[in-house]
Amino acid sequence: MITVVSTSWTLFSSLEDANRQATRLLQGSESKDSLKVDVTLLKEDVDQLKRAVFQSAPLPSDQQLALKIDDLKQQMNSLDQRLGKLETAIMASPAKALEIPLLQRDLDSVKASQLTHQAAMAASVDRIYDQNKWLLGGMAVSIIVLAITSLARGREASN
Repeated sequence: MITVVSTSWTLFSSLEDANRQATRLLQGSESKDSLKVDVTLLKEDVDQLKRAVFQSAPLPSDQQLALKIDDLKQQMNSLDQRLGKLETAIMASPAKALEIPLLQRDLDSVKASQLTHQAAMAASVDRIYDQNKWLLGGMAVSIIVLAITSLARGREASN
């Protein structure tokens, strides 16, 4: 049983090393989508393997606790690395770190002004449409009045 656990643990370590290498490749690769899928599948395989080992070969509670502690330490180290990268990026160029929120605010203000301009344009188009209705209606009435007056004059002349 101990050989199964040690073999499984060795396999876990090699899979996690492969996962780290794939993640490093992912950061500099051109086909990031395919590598992301591969990394995700690799992570799922590692999780399935861990579940299978824990279900098939129950470990003493102190060994399970030690494995869980090691897993937590690895997760903590990963978080520390990510936090370190974030801090490095912020410290290297604080202006770039502030640019994103400022750009987001600028985009929001442009969006609001565009909506205001769009509403003003819609009101202007409605006003012009109403003016055209009145103008065309007035022309139609004028033509009808001219036609009626010409017919009335023509009848008066013939009488």
